[in-house]
Amino acid sequence: MTDLHPITLSVLTYGLLEGPAAGSLRAPDPNEWAAVRDEVARNGLIGLLASACQDGAVALAPGQLDDLRALQQSAAASALRIEAVALRVIERLETEGIPVQLLKGLASAHLDYPDPGWREFGDADLLVQAADFDRAVAVLVADGHRRDLVERRPGFDRRFGKGVTIYGPDQVELDLHRTFTSGALGLRQCCDDLWRAPASFMLGGRTVHALVPADRFLHACFAAVLGNTTPRVALLRDIVQLLLRDDLDVPAVAERATRWGCVPVVDAAIAAAARVFGTLPDSPVLAWVAAARPRWRDRALLATYPAFGGSHTAALVAGVFVVRSLSGKLAYARALVRPTREYLLARRRVGRRPVRPLVVDALARLMRRVE
Repeated sequence: MTDLHPITLSVLTYGLLEGPAAGSLRAPDPNEWAAVRDEVARNGLIGLLASACQDGAVALAPGQLDDLRALQQSAAASALRIEAVALRVIERLETEGIPVQLLKGLASAHLDYPDPGWREFGDADLLVQAADFDRAVAVLVADGHRRDLVERRPGFDRRFGKGVTIYGPDQVELDLHRTFTSGALGLRQCCDDLWRAPASFMLGGRTVHALVPADRFLHACFAAVLGNTTPRVALLRDIVQLLLRDDLDVPAVAERATRWGCVPVVDAAIAAAARVFGTLPDSPVLAWVAAARPRWRDRALLATYPAFGGSHTAALVAGVFVVRSLSGKLAYARALVRPTREYLLARRRVGRRPVRPLVVDALARLMRRVE
């Protein structure tokens, strides 16, 4: 993530930290413009590049500016379409008595950035409570949405899952969340914490709800280091934007991270942001995480995730050690090893690998680590 083109890096830090003087970055050579353009687009930085050009922080040639305008218009149209779908879904679920909170890019764009156009998003992430999860999915499916995969076993999503991906008739992707991540660290999260005092903002003339800054910060850390081995740098920018907030409740961050066992997640996310940005805002969060002493168990669970030497399946398997009750452990293990026939067929249709060899291999790897 540190091998970014100088223009991409300048765009990433635009309006945030000390960067190059206005106009000091020349337009890229025509032969390298396509690579720069694609890198900026791949990392969700089109809106930031447009603002940087408007302010003179980055100079582009006339033809390159035409390319950028086309990309910006496409990104803006996509954002409006996603917001419209999210608003319809929120209204539909709330009509059924199901509270909803917006997560990640869509919420962060409106709450944490000076201009919502600076933060691109390709889908809508929605949070619902575990008790409402099955009903929320059923309502959306009845309205013509489809989920990407059927449930592993009845009740798995509500009890143990991160969430499901759902597509509407317009093909806009909706990620319906129960928690921040799948596997062991998601199972350790206390989801009730997220519903005690949600934040609110106006979207399309309607009041919608989102996480408070402390929880948005924790979610940004999860998204930055647990989603993929090489996340989009826009996810790291989210972390820095939240570090700049005066109302970031550091004691709440520390208390939740310690109780959820995700201090190593925050530490890893801050380290990743520091590698890319170089200098981070002076925030009490940095002092807290530098002094924190994560438990060995927390570090071991982090190591089951892809970016830290594990895999998505390993993180799922490690969840067996986190589920508290014996009946819960048995139900969870059964869902991993013996999912329904419908689930196996659905995986096969989309070209995913068979479940049992993945689980057995992940379990063997975990046992070798323990030994």
